Amino acid sequence: MKQTPKDEKNVLIWGEHINIKDFVIGIIIQLLFLIVALLIPVKSDLKLVIGLVAIVLGFTINTIWIKPKRNLEVVEEQKDDI
Repeated sequence: MKQTPKDEKNVLIWGEHINIKDFVIGIIIQLLFLIVALLIPVKSDLKLVIGLVAIVLGFTINTIWIKPKRNLEVVEEQKDDI
């Protein structure tokens, strides 16, 4: 049975409801990409480029994997009859 956002433990961060477990996993993925990029032995000129590529890859993977749980309220528009 798939859990709904109300069944999960969600936390409000920057206006988005996210699962705290997904948030921690996303941070770990991002840090792993960055650490691996920094440990690659290359010239000092390429370290910046490799670090930026690692950050973009980690960000892309995290945005595909972690989806915000938005609480949307549909409000019908009232028409004023004059």
